[in-house]
Amino acid sequence: MTSIIYNENVTNNENALHNMDLLDNKQMNKGKNYPKIYQKQTTKGLTVQDQNVLHGKNPEKDAKDHKLNKVPIQKNNVIPTELNLLPSPIQFDIDQEPKDDDIILSPPNFNLNEKENENEYKNLSTLLSEAHNALSKIDINIQKMYCKRESDNLLVNEGESSYKYNKSLEENAFKIPSTFLNKHKISPCIRTRMIDWMLEVLSIFDCQEETFFLSVNILDLFLHKTPTIYKNDHMHLIGMGAMFIASKFQEIYPINMRDFVQKIGHEQFNSEEIKKMECKILTDLKVENLVTTSIYDFCKTYFYDFYYNNKNLINTDEDSKIYRYIKSTSFYLNKLILHYEFFYQEACSVKAIACIVTALKIVGDFLAGKMTNKNKGIYNDWMLFLIEQGGFNKSKVENLAKKIYTAFQHYQGSKSISRNLNRFTPLPFTKTDN
Repeated sequence: MTSIIYNENVTNNENALHNMDLLDNKQMNKGKNYPKIYQKQTTKGLTVQDQNVLHGKNPEKDAKDHKLNKVPIQKNNVIPTELNLLPSPIQFDIDQEPKDDDIILSPPNFNLNEKENENEYKNLSTLLSEAHNALSKIDINIQKMYCKRESDNLLVNEGESSYKYNKSLEENAFKIPSTFLNKHKISPCIRTRMIDWMLEVLSIFDCQEETFFLSVNILDLFLHKTPTIYKNDHMHLIGMGAMFIASKFQEIYPINMRDFVQKIGHEQFNSEEIKKMECKILTDLKVENLVTTSIYDFCKTYFYDFYYNNKNLINTDEDSKIYRYIKSTSFYLNKLILHYEFFYQEACSVKAIACIVTALKIVGDFLAGKMTNKNKGIYNDWMLFLIEQGGFNKSKVENLAKKIYTAFQHYQGSKSISRNLNRFTPLPFTKTDN
């Protein structure tokens, strides 16, 4: 226990102040009177004035307060029980046997050297992991519901103006001619391999779909705008620079430089060379030229608008499966036509419609007559609506769809590329959900 200290080598005032601090601390911890022996020790050797200081008395101030009709505040050693301003801590008597209604809190005791405790630890870890996964699924479902509700509100309130804005971006964006490779010593086959490789890289790093489309747009726009003449050997570094910029635009956590040097470039290029190419691309291009609407953006808009306005027509499992097949196949074709530079002849908005028309044919051929006349009529009417609302020529869309279908057949039999599109974005009916 802490006892009161009296040191003859120091002054009475210093002893009084030291002992008073001990008393105050002890009193706040216990909340009751001290034994008299400690009180006697505190007054030993002290003057009357020091004793008044110790007990909180000030005769001069009390007399002054009395004249002013004020009640002086008494500093007693005992805290009155009726003014219990602090909550009393719960005290457990460890010597008492616990009752049935007592709450016993025992810390977990895991000894990994013992097999029983090790199994207990593993079981607890498994339970915690399962609980975390369950909560994550609930959070994801809540987020999806929230995003769907907000998307519906945006479509109703801002859908038309958003579509017009995307169209204006497309019209004002810098056009890439289909002959942009002619001034370089780069073969179309090398470019196609580069697109296939970029798809593989961005898929492995789990990047957004928009990152791939923006990467290809930066690559081709740079090759068109730059005054420098490049060869096939330069395509690897240019592709890395395009992906580096696109990941900064689209990703919350862009691909870092270390991964580009070690994992993507396999240390064929150092960080300074990649940064130099990034600066070269941004110098030859202007940032505003990078902000455009891709074919994927238009295709997503078309499908979301269709589903929102035709929910009552997609009311069976078979209808939902057909819709999912057409949607996924259209997105597949969006990526496929980027492998062929001659598709730059047309705008992204009309190419998106042509991809949907081609997807209808591919899915129809796969289902082999399983699509009812009702389903065919719904999607045909939708295509006519998109063509009319976009102000496009029907025969032009049909011819473009035939070219896309030809490219689709060529891609499936091509041996010059790895066909990473089939690896990372397979057609929906190649999976086992049919």
